[in-house]
Amino acid sequence: MSKDQEVLLPMLRNVNGNDRRKPVRDFEESASKAHQLAAITLLGAFFQ
Repeated sequence: MSKDQEVLLPMLRNVNGNDRRKPVRDFEESASKAHQLAAITLLGAFFQ
């Protein structure tokens, strides 16, 4: 699994409400992962 998929899948579970493993209490962690995904996407667009 690629780095962007590792970041994206947990966020999609939270958005879809399908993640029953943990409560949605880690807002800072989710925001950090969103920033990481944005950075990966931006850098990926530049280096293609």
